[in-house]
Amino acid sequence: MINRTGTKFSGLMVTSQASPMAQQLAGMSVGLAATAVSVLALFNAAGRGASPSSECPGGKL
Repeated sequence: MINRTGTKFSGLMVTSQASPMAQQLAGMSVGLAATAVSVLALFNAAGRGASPSSECPGGKL
């Protein structure tokens, strides 16, 4: 349970820092970085919904 919780929070931490990283490291504009973060967040949410075994012990809902 702790491991799953840790991975959820680490994914959120990466998402929260994605815009500044894209702006500084990749030279993206603010708008493009915001779009990239939105796409990242959408795929993150879709992956969590499509894979119940990663969210529920034993893969049961």
